[in-house]
Amino acid sequence: MTLLGIDPGKTIGWSLWTETGFELGRGTFDYADVRKHIVLDLAYGGDLWFYEFADHRPGIVENVTRIAIEDYIGRPGQKNGGQRFWGPESLAKIELLGELADIEVKRQRAVDVLKVSALHAGYKMPKGHLPDQDSAYLHARYRLEELGVLRAKPLD
Repeated sequence: MTLLGIDPGKTIGWSLWTETGFELGRGTFDYADVRKHIVLDLAYGGDLWFYEFADHRPGIVENVTRIAIEDYIGRPGQKNGGQRFWGPESLAKIELLGELADIEVKRQRAVDVLKVSALHAGYKMPKGHLPDQDSAYLHARYRLEELGVLRAKPLD
């Protein structure tokens, strides 16, 4: 199992984990580059692959078997004046890739996951905006705890 944690948006945060709970890496990429990083290989059985580049060469190449993705729920009654919602667009694109590859895509609400996962990981939440790659890390870590791969770190 390789689990890919995703924080969707215009800038997409990612965190990639092995089946034993080892984080292979985390970072961000632009929405426009989804197809460069998450690739559905239809020629060889529909596997889903994740690519992270270092100096224009793949630095991480992994077959993805599960995805944990932050869910997006708009705020009722909010005035948005024609804004584009990058979160739901990213979410839909990645869910479609997961469906085509026949792998689990688990939606997780930030309000239900981030604080608990941060506490369990010993991660200090920043004031203000949480970096996208750290959000993806916390979503992936939470899912791995649900699957029994990781456990909460002991409190000091």
